[in-house]
Amino acid sequence: MNNILKYSFSKRQKAVLLAAAAVLIAAVYILFVHLPVKRAEESAALKKEELSARLETARELEAEYLRMKAETERLKSLPEGEASPLPDYDNLGALMTLFDGIFRGTTPELRVDSVKIENGIATRSVSFGFEAESFEKALEILGGLSETGCRSQLRDLTVTAVDGDIGSGAVRVSGSIVFYELAE
Repeated sequence: MNNILKYSFSKRQKAVLLAAAAVLIAAVYILFVHLPVKRAEESAALKKEELSARLETARELEAEYLRMKAETERLKSLPEGEASPLPDYDNLGALMTLFDGIFRGTTPELRVDSVKIENGIATRSVSFGFEAESFEKALEILGGLSETGCRSQLRDLTVTAVDGDIGSGAVRVSGSIVFYELAE
């Protein structure tokens, strides 16, 4: 063992040992410092993006609530008979009859949520999806949904082409409509 400690390395061996030590130090730095910090930064950026999206959604919902509240207050302040009639808030039968006329010629997929009453406002959300033979036919159906005669708001509309070009073929439409009215 004494012989190894007394061994004198040549310049080439010293250079190789120095290079090996540098590579080992660099590998340890990359594995135990650089990569964990990089992963933590990426994770923090993703969390920040997710929180920003949630905040934006919350702001949109708050703005929608304030619009609905202002409309409700406006309706309450109108003289009796001037406000457009609102169906009873358990209006599922009326809505299905209404949808039969609007979605004529298509087979819609409907998901009807239960009535929610909050702060004197009854809301019912209906998610829908349908396929129309053309973009124009889809616009006609969406126009029917926006002009139901009931207080409502279309939300989350998505229109996609079934076979390529949206302007010259069948389209797939999805979204939701929220009906709201005063709950006395």
